[in-house]
Amino acid sequence: MSLLDAASLGRLQVEFRQSMRTLLLALCRDIERHYAQLAKQLELPVDYFRCLAHTLDRTAYSNWKVVGWIEALNDLVYFLDLLAQIRRERDQRGFAEQLFGECEEHFFENSYLDELFPRGQAESRGLAGRMEWLCKRLALDITQEAIFLQPRGVLQWLKRRGLQSWAVAGRLESSFERAEQASRHIVKKLLDGIGFHWANRD
Repeated sequence: MSLLDAASLGRLQVEFRQSMRTLLLALCRDIERHYAQLAKQLELPVDYFRCLAHTLDRTAYSNWKVVGWIEALNDLVYFLDLLAQIRRERDQRGFAEQLFGECEEHFFENSYLDELFPRGQAESRGLAGRMEWLCKRLALDITQEAIFLQPRGVLQWLKRRGLQSWAVAGRLESSFERAEQASRHIVKKLLDGIGFHWANRD
């Protein structure tokens, strides 16, 4: 008898989806309670993320793009905490050495280590600035991806908040991690999502 029959796999998938949704809502609460000022500086739309958590279909929480987006938000919260710490840390060298070890161990699949320690060593000089830049990049990527996950949800959120528009910075180059193509293909995806007719002129 198989230990992982269809029913067991189905239950695991339901539990996984629920855990990802719970994590997303917990991250939103954590940002608002502990990093509200940093989130404001980064123009992080936490209220929209919460709205997205409630409007996404439950099955979407096992979609690799949604899971990856939540994991990126989790990484951002981790670095927001580190940014808050480094701004009040007296032992900058010790902090850099500890962080370098953690990045080597836990973030070998990401670019974080290279972004924070471009020389490949635990250099404390300028680390706070590099960490702030990393947080800005992550905030930008996470916000942009949130819009792509459910473009129609943006319109609903704006209407609920009584807003006519929302100015969002974005990057239009290719992204291997998000499996996005460059420039007009990204714009096309967003416009298609909100029902905008796109005339193909290729």
